Amino acid sequence: MSAGNELIASSDYIKHHLQNLTYGQFPDGHWGLAHSAAEAKEMGFMALHLDTLGVSFLLGAMFLFFFYRVGQRMTTDTPSGTQNFIESIIDFIDENVRGSFNGKNPLVPPLALTVFIWIVLMMLWTWCLLIGYHMWLNKLA
Repeated sequence: MSAGNELIASSDYIKHHLQNLTYGQFPDGHWGLAHSAAEAKEMGFMALHLDTLGVSFLLGAMFLFFFYRVGQRMTTDTPSGTQNFIESIIDFIDENVRGSFNGKNPLVPPLALTVFIWIVLMMLWTWCLLIGYHMWLNKLA
């Protein structure tokens, strides 16, 4: 591989990712986007990583739309494969919540479902990006 096509370590990837589209307060008091890793570091912990927030909201909206569409088309006669998949996820989450939470709070299972699906979607998004990145590198090599 040439010097421009080197694979980067995961820590370098994370550092690079956390400097892009970072919005926060600079030490002199004004607010804005960081233009380097040093500026992002100066903003501290309370900086907003706009690219991460955007992808999170996009994946959350896709999750809500997908589950809404499956819920609208749900049937008891002959369920589709998608409906079976969604029902198995809901049953899996429900069994885990009942096994680990003895209380009677109706908000816990939906919250557990949301957190589970959101984590899975974020992991899938990362894997899709990594696979796409490696495919792009293979084309360059």
